[in-house]
Amino acid sequence: MIAPIIFAWLALSINFGCYSNNANLTHQRNEEFPLIDFNGETHIYKDNFRELVFPRHNEKLTQYCKAHQHWEHIQAVWSKDKIDGHWRWNYFVTKDRKSFKK
Repeated sequence: MIAPIIFAWLALSINFGCYSNNANLTHQRNEEFPLIDFNGETHIYKDNFRELVFPRHNEKLTQYCKAHQHWEHIQAVWSKDKIDGHWRWNYFVTKDRKSFKK
């Protein structure tokens, strides 16, 4: 029962570049990842997700949004969700002022 699980895990690890038998080989993959903001709008960013440091409370991170095709500031705030009322990290996304000059 455990052997198929381990085999599947190894196969997925090798396919996604997580495993390498060469110690000098480094992977820096830029992957797309979605982010749903406080208003429920989906933003798509592309970056090295393993090394990306998301902002903490009231800090900003600037990323290029593929969905809206401009630079955006992402701000994480620990607050109540407006739908469920549970406390969680909410992400507020604003357009960068330099993106207005098109």
